[in-house]
Amino acid sequence: MSQHAIILITCDELKRDTLSYYGNKAIATPNIDSIAKNGAVFDECYTVSPLCLPARCSILTGLYPHRSGAYSNFRDCPLNPDVDNLFTLLKSADYHTSLIGKCHFAPVKYDMARPDKTLPYDGFKEYYMSLGLDHLDLQDDKNVSLWFYDDYSKELEEKGLLSEYRRRNWDKDNAGIYEFPGPAGMHPDAWVGRKAAEHIEQATEDKPFFTWVSFSGPHYFFDAPREYIDRVNTEALTPRIYSDTEFDDESRIHYTSYHGGGGIDGCQKAPGLGCKNYSDSDLARLREKVIGHLMATVLG
Repeated sequence: MSQHAIILITCDELKRDTLSYYGNKAIATPNIDSIAKNGAVFDECYTVSPLCLPARCSILTGLYPHRSGAYSNFRDCPLNPDVDNLFTLLKSADYHTSLIGKCHFAPVKYDMARPDKTLPYDGFKEYYMSLGLDHLDLQDDKNVSLWFYDDYSKELEEKGLLSEYRRRNWDKDNAGIYEFPGPAGMHPDAWVGRKAAEHIEQATEDKPFFTWVSFSGPHYFFDAPREYIDRVNTEALTPRIYSDTEFDDESRIHYTSYHGGGGIDGCQKAPGLGCKNYSDSDLARLREKVIGHLMATVLG
């Protein structure tokens, strides 16, 4: 690998107290713990936006969403090609630039998603490459890879895994909780890790090197491989913290998603489209899957 290398690693919705470094006893995360113990740890950090696309575009541009124009997950907001970003600035310093995993620098066409097929996605990859990338291995989120053909879903199809993975994702009877239908090494986060390691190992010493390793997990955490679920110490899970009256105020933004008829992802497979209607067993299985998926992300 190049002697001058910058590697940026990000995970999506990784809550810090799920790591053993911060006291979680249900799982062990030795690799990421090692990074924390041997590096600088910032315990108070804040995102410029709680939404995926604006937050990612801010990492890329160094601009607040209202300055970059990328302020929504759902509205078309292409970045200004005349404004430098992380990739273009590094390219101007003669770095080889690459990204492995999730981009989400453009709004996904969620309304086009279909349960019976995976749709073309080439235009998205072309846009991502135009931002200053020399190389991109694209896995643009768990659901997105089932709805649209990125690099990961193409490999899944070659291995005969895509249709069953898509079927389980759309199944209305599994409460959104299912096991990844293939070997753990083909799980989205394992794929990103493998592709990143291969790309880094191929880097030459005659050119400085930058890669953003962007794991889409543990966001959309319902599809952990069985071998990681089996490694969760369920007895060490902390009790759920919640209030039965938290969403009694009708002005709360997620009132309907909790009580019924809501529209957020989390309630779509709940009885009556209400998160409060999930059974205790559903929630227990969900927590087990969440922790199992976390292990697949940080260990796989």
